[in-house]
Amino acid sequence: MKADLKKALLIIADISGYTSFMISNRRDLEHSQTIITELLRSIIQLVEIPLEISKLEGDAIFMYLPRNLDVLPSLLTKELIGEKLLSFFEVFQTRLSALAESITCSCGACKNIHRLTLKIIAHSGEALFYKIGNFLELSGIDVILVHRLLKNSIT
Repeated sequence: MKADLKKALLIIADISGYTSFMISNRRDLEHSQTIITELLRSIIQLVEIPLEISKLEGDAIFMYLPRNLDVLPSLLTKELIGEKLLSFFEVFQTRLSALAESITCSCGACKNIHRLTLKIIAHSGEALFYKIGNFLELSGIDVILVHRLLKNSIT
């Protein structure tokens, strides 16, 4: 197995309230998942190189930016990534509002869409990049840390 330890900016865009939303709306599971899918899709459409999606994690998008890029100067990269993260919040909120306004269904999922929020965690560190089959995986202490940072009480 070939693996490379690389410096990277690790980013997770996570829908806060997902677990309680799905559990409380288990009878409306199809509508719940449609709403979550639409919100994730709105963010995915904004992801552009040099930012890469590692994987979807249910209610979250795990992304990374290799830190050894010679393409963009460091200061410019920070500014672009900062703007990109802000745009994730904006598109999420815009899509959430549009969904809430267009829904005519009175199921629990559709009535409680406003309870969903977006949390984004960004952490600069290292990750071990390796392949399993056709999948590029990331692991390491910093990958664990960025996931643990999601588990705070801030929503």
